[in-house]
Amino acid sequence: MRALTAWLDRRRLVLLAVFTVGFAVMTTVRAAGKPFWHDEIFTLVAADLPSVPTLWTALRDGLDLSPPLNTPASD
Repeated sequence: MRALTAWLDRRRLVLLAVFTVGFAVMTTVRAAGKPFWHDEIFTLVAADLPSVPTLWTALRDGLDLSPPLNTPASD
């Protein structure tokens, strides 16, 4: 057991780097396969507007990032 602990202590940065890279790769692959939700699409559209006054106009005209029909009801 002591030998294993010493081995892990000597290689902790390498193990951390391997775990971090593996986690990042798995998360990226999984996220790439998921479609955007409506609020994420609206956020991308709003972020692509050319100016702040245009954004305010869109918000005033009804750009809503959380429509009422698909948000969970609070008790």
